[in-house]
Amino acid sequence: MLGVSLDGTLMNAGRTRHSRTLYNTAILDKIARLKNPQVAIITNQTEVPFSYQSNLYRTPEKLTRDLSGLIQRIFARGIKVSSIFICTYNPSVEYEVCKRAAEEIANAFAKHTVLSAVHVEVVYGPESGKPNPLMLILAKITEFWGDDDCDEKAAAACEVPFHRMESFYG
Repeated sequence: MLGVSLDGTLMNAGRTRHSRTLYNTAILDKIARLKNPQVAIITNQTEVPFSYQSNLYRTPEKLTRDLSGLIQRIFARGIKVSSIFICTYNPSVEYEVCKRAAEEIANAFAKHTVLSAVHVEVVYGPESGKPNPLMLILAKITEFWGDDDCDEKAAAACEVPFHRMESFYG
């Protein structure tokens, strides 16, 4: 199972509420050329809990729209998505706020036609996010593609090969 990081790898890190989301079609095309392509998307969304304090940050609704657009592009290329793992934990935010963000993301995904067809787990505990390997282990990945040191550390902790992708900011 190929695990792929979201922001900076599959789409731009347009993390603000108003930023335009761009999708990394070069990476999507590369995945589509694999034999029987199937991916697990693994992402830290540590900025989402800040959206309750400031309109500068990506909201659960914006994340849902962004991921819906990505999943449509993935499906159009014949790629299967086994799962999406999202962590909302942020040590700078109260635990209950991280939990609220996780619950709102999960609820938004369940109501969304495209995203409800994919297994989604939203976690919010301090042990959950990258570089901790928990999400990678739960996704049962055998290799991980990402764009930063946090991704590389998570792959190393999970003892799977890591392939660094060029950061994509559109």
